[in-house]
Amino acid sequence: MLGTQGFTSGRHHWEVEVGNNTNWAVGVATQSVQRKKQTKLSRAEGILALRFMNSRYTTETRPVSVLNKLQKVRVALDWKRGEVTFSDPARNHHIDTIKFKFTEPVFPYFYSLCKKHPLNITPEKVSIAIGPPKRGVFLLIFFLILLILYLFYVLLCCMIKDVNNQMAIMNQSM
Repeated sequence: MLGTQGFTSGRHHWEVEVGNNTNWAVGVATQSVQRKKQTKLSRAEGILALRFMNSRYTTETRPVSVLNKLQKVRVALDWKRGEVTFSDPARNHHIDTIKFKFTEPVFPYFYSLCKKHPLNITPEKVSIAIGPPKRGVFLLIFFLILLILYLFYVLLCCMIKDVNNQMAIMNQSM
């Protein structure tokens, strides 16, 4: 199965929950991949994927090292660099990177023969981290406070000068 949105530039990623699925593959497929017949998971066929079958993880035809059984897989596509990277998001562990010169749109690719445990594409979580202000912010606030104090001082001096002038005028008129 292919995703509906194809990519022709940029960097994109998605996470797939594989759970207890026993036969799956996730990755990307080129637009020209054969859709009506069974195809091999290979770059020649236009599919760049990480596969789990017979308790083994492979990309293309080579086995890859995974520390623990995967529950989720992150697929990261970097169109400009020509890379598809697979990682374990739970452990932040790099699994493998496949290099490929993209010349046509590519689509997210999902494959499963396990009906008991389907693959789930997990929604993207967006978070905003708010940390302490940077040093520049402190300096800006400091100088703003100094400016306010200076303006207050100038205003106070002007008021005192006005009061002194008015008192001098009153003393002259007496």
